[in-house]
Amino acid sequence: MKDSGLVRIKLVICLELKDEDKKYYLGKFTSNTKYTPTLSTLPLVLFPWNYKRISSSIKYIANSNNPFSIEESNGNVINVYFYPLGIALCERGNHSQLSAKLKGVGETSIERIMNIEHVYDHVNYDGIYFYHIFSENEETNPYRFKAQNRTEFLAGIIFEIGRLLKNYPELFPEEIKFAINNKEKIKQ
Repeated sequence: MKDSGLVRIKLVICLELKDEDKKYYLGKFTSNTKYTPTLSTLPLVLFPWNYKRISSSIKYIANSNNPFSIEESNGNVINVYFYPLGIALCERGNHSQLSAKLKGVGETSIERIMNIEHVYDHVNYDGIYFYHIFSENEETNPYRFKAQNRTEFLAGIIFEIGRLLKNYPELFPEEIKFAINNKEKIKQ
């Protein structure tokens, strides 16, 4: 599988932290709010990996005989919404959602919301380097690494767009804002 810069950035932000730093970054929570956005309008990043399944899904899913239905997906569809990026990543259901998204039909669901607002207090991207400030230790701060490829460069740009978007909460769906404001932390 090809290395994805976006996955690398996610891992740097969420996993490569000392235990004392994790409290700033883990914004995963649950909410009783149901959010079922339409696939035609949701910025959803899909990772279909099997070309035979892509063509089969396009042929057999989200058509008049077999409409795409989140209720009938049997838990196959899992999407994670990243706030304030306004982007969802698909964890499961890549091929079926791709078919429905290409046809502009169907609704999906958001399983989890990752609130990364606090990451912006500790991470910056200047178009070349990612800068991380994890502690008060001047010897290790700021830690930086250079974007290695086009994907990491674009991930950095998307990250910085999220910094701008967090100042405009009115741009986000009401269900997402409600979930953010009424969150219940998940025990890690």
